[in-house]
Amino acid sequence: MNMKNRFVRFFFVISAVLVLLSITAADAGEKYKHDGFYLRLTTGAGGIVSREKAERTEVSFSGPGGMTSLGIGLALRENLMVNADLFGSVVRNPEMKIDGEKIGKSSVELQSTGLGVGLTYYIMPVNLYLSGSVGIASQSAKVNQFKYETKEGYGLNFLFGKEWWVGGSWGLGVAAQFFFNSVPDKNLLTGKEYRFKTTGIGILFSATYN
Repeated sequence: MNMKNRFVRFFFVISAVLVLLSITAADAGEKYKHDGFYLRLTTGAGGIVSREKAERTEVSFSGPGGMTSLGIGLALRENLMVNADLFGSVVRNPEMKIDGEKIGKSSVELQSTGLGVGLTYYIMPVNLYLSGSVGIASQSAKVNQFKYETKEGYGLNFLFGKEWWVGGSWGLGVAAQFFFNSVPDKNLLTGKEYRFKTTGIGILFSATYN
């Protein structure tokens, strides 16, 4: 099983537990309130930078890419959620630099994936929310038909958003996302292990059921 499938399987196991807990919770959820079952979908784009420093040489890839986050959970109390968070990004043909010197566009597709557990808090009545999660992460690089995947490391994901009610339980809005992944990466030539670090900042559209 590859890492991407493993992340998805872990996410749905955690999500299933949270859904079962929300079903058995006494508070089934009321209209225009953040309580009960929680589902948040966000997708958008931003700027992404991936760096690895091996010995005295730093290689970096940067460019615009797609960003997304999927959160599912339940309310601990009104306006405070605990949620599993599956987040990631994809960058195609990023600009490559070696020690800060531009090399040009690369033919690489970089994908970052993270699975975390965290909290989401709504500031009412303005319907602003803050969300943060921490968990495991991985990075993959694809060049033509060759695909390389790193080992698992750690990842952080943060969202700050504003939503407007469009129904008793649905809200639509926008959010700023910041994520950071740091994963171990073994050099294929020397066998030494370094850290591959990816940072992303973007603007996303959000749809939330609560």
